[in-house]
Amino acid sequence: MRGGILYYSVTGNTALAVESLANRLPIPFSLVDVTSLPSVDIGVFDVVGFASSTDFWGVPRRMSELIERLPVNNSVPAFVINTFGGVSGKTLPRLGSMVSARGFDVIAGHSLHMPDSYPPLLALGIRAAGAPSEREIARFDAFASQLSSLISAVEMGGSIRAERLPVTLVDRLFRAGARTAGRDAMGDRYADAAVCTQCGTCASDCPAGAIHLDPLPVFDTEICCGCWRCYNRCPVCAIRTGSRLRGEQYSGPSDQLRAKLP
Repeated sequence: MRGGILYYSVTGNTALAVESLANRLPIPFSLVDVTSLPSVDIGVFDVVGFASSTDFWGVPRRMSELIERLPVNNSVPAFVINTFGGVSGKTLPRLGSMVSARGFDVIAGHSLHMPDSYPPLLALGIRAAGAPSEREIARFDAFASQLSSLISAVEMGGSIRAERLPVTLVDRLFRAGARTAGRDAMGDRYADAAVCTQCGTCASDCPAGAIHLDPLPVFDTEICCGCWRCYNRCPVCAIRTGSRLRGEQYSGPSDQLRAKLP
């Protein structure tokens, strides 16, 4: 058997979680970065995982678009994972519902708390820098063990029943934002000419292809997905937004976080 995990990761947190999970599973898994919406042949996988960050308490627009483009499958076993900084909201069940609508049998799912990477919250001092906690790591370990058992059962020809995905009471209180919520929250964006070095990092890293240099970065707000990757990855903090932030960046998983998720 062969598995594949399709993951959407803007800052590296979800990618790290997926790598850690794949290391614990009983069959080889290919990790497919779908952040830039590549063409994906999922027909080569016997088990498929879908992993995503959380965007305004829901599934990010780019991940939603990828799933909607997939061909309908006939009961291929699947699992779903989402990472979140503040509140997960209904991301996990929504992700599960999207995957189920494409014909997959969702057999397991998990939400993993990670450090926050959303610059407006970082500016307020909301970082969740210590996440995941020991208890959250224990729950992730238990999920990995459960998923391993389910995959082994599939490998032996067993029948696995689809699982109802958990949602906490707090998460139920948060309604997922519109698909354009992240983009709209950024407001007007531009590069500070006095700071920008025209290095092109923002343009080359943009998953939506919404930035080009002329000679400073030019932002196409119609196709921007509001992921804040350009802001977080600018090496000189030259990106300005309607939020009037200055340098509140998330640089990616820390060594401490990587040690928690080997």
